[in-house]
Amino acid sequence: MDKRLKKALSKHQAGKYAEAKELYQRLLRDNPDHLDANYLLGTLYAEQQNLPKAMEHLARAERINPNSPWVKTNLGNIFRLRGDLDTAVAYYHQAIALDSQIAEPHCNLANILYKQNRIDEAEHHYRLAISFKPDFADAYFGLAEVHKYHGQTAEAETCYRRAIEFGGRQRAESAAYMLSALKGEVVASAPSGYVEELFDRFAPNFETHLVNELHYQIPRLLREAFPEDIKFTNVLDMGCGTGLAGTYFRDAAKHLIGIDLSSQMIAEADRKKIYDQLLVTGIGEYLGKTNQKFDLFIAADVFVYIGALEGIFDKIGKAAMPGAWLTFSTEKSNGTGFELRSTGRYAHATSYIEQLANQYGFEITLCQRVNLRKERDGWIEGEYFILKARAQRE
Repeated sequence: MDKRLKKALSKHQAGKYAEAKELYQRLLRDNPDHLDANYLLGTLYAEQQNLPKAMEHLARAERINPNSPWVKTNLGNIFRLRGDLDTAVAYYHQAIALDSQIAEPHCNLANILYKQNRIDEAEHHYRLAISFKPDFADAYFGLAEVHKYHGQTAEAETCYRRAIEFGGRQRAESAAYMLSALKGEVVASAPSGYVEELFDRFAPNFETHLVNELHYQIPRLLREAFPEDIKFTNVLDMGCGTGLAGTYFRDAAKHLIGIDLSSQMIAEADRKKIYDQLLVTGIGEYLGKTNQKFDLFIAADVFVYIGALEGIFDKIGKAAMPGAWLTFSTEKSNGTGFELRSTGRYAHATSYIEQLANQYGFEITLCQRVNLRKERDGWIEGEYFILKARAQRE
């Protein structure tokens, strides 16, 4: 390997992206058709979520060498991130045709097939990925989801444990969380990396899938629960996603801020041009630092990734104007507190929400049962709430 390329790759792998980028660009100034520099720079841009620049360099790498399975795989990744799943699948198949024993295109293809409910095909490619790369944590994680789908709990546990054993920190944390969910163990909240990856992966198709296929209507129901002519001064859309709730509440908000852990979700929300400000951040982190006060907080389908809500309610209360409103949805638990389900989502008991409201200075003005969204052949039962802050916290 060229010494300059080796140095650039070393910086890249160490996470020193600015230095690596400069070194790759120097190589390309000397030779614009440098295959490895184009490929690696495209990969770097993809890691930074700069999809246009990633596509530019990976497409150039493909023109230089149309028979590279790695270039095909990474182009598939870009099309997946852009929401063009058909083209992504085509590129993964091209990569496999060029070299059927590379694990990554099999795993990436399986991830899409699983989301498309093509479970048997997904399992086939996850198993192939593992056969070619026996320590492939991502493939074990995906195969665990397949086993869970089939109700094969013991097999799913084994695969999650393999993902913990072989994965980096984020993958291991996600697998440990899902293992806890599978075993019915209670943890306070989902790891931020798990939530970020979950929504980054399918952000471009998320809204269409949620509304058209899962019949999700919570943002509309939350807005319709308020008077049509109500006005708010400063609104915080917590876990704003692609901006579904923001779309419904824009007419009522003088100033609208959206926050989300997923940079890809924020990018989708930004395309709607309905928010005055969008930030990639967690709810607790943002509320713990902001000096702003809000008269409406929205959390549509957000608390399903947070079990213990005490910290969030406390911070909301501190950032609330007198008489502020809080509206949100939950999956309904028939217990007394909250539970982590095998899906990796939390359910909360009505009595738990009542306890939180009383403890943190809110009055429940609406609690309504609802079918949240479809899952397989049934519905997820939930509730949506409107809470009003007391004029002064006790």
